[in-house]
Amino acid sequence: MASCLTREYSLSDGGIVEVKISNPVQHGESFSSDIRISGLGETIDLHFIGFDTMQCVYEGMRMAGTVILESVEFRSGKLKWQAGMNGEDLGLPVY
Repeated sequence: MASCLTREYSLSDGGIVEVKISNPVQHGESFSSDIRISGLGETIDLHFIGFDTMQCVYEGMRMAGTVILESVEFRSGKLKWQAGMNGEDLGLPVY
């Protein structure tokens, strides 16, 4: 991904989980973007769309948060965000 938003999470074993969300690209009346999450075993690539750039980035952040929340690393307490207020704060919107 050439131009993207990036966030890193630390694993208790010293590893890093990296989330990259590409800048939205317009396709007709909507926008699309990609997510790449690495460091949770296999690299996870997802594609999403939004009505405008704000919704597109928001949906990407929400998807990334969901993937991380469901990961074995997070559920076992091995994944942390340095700026997090507590062990459950990923700094991402989640549902």
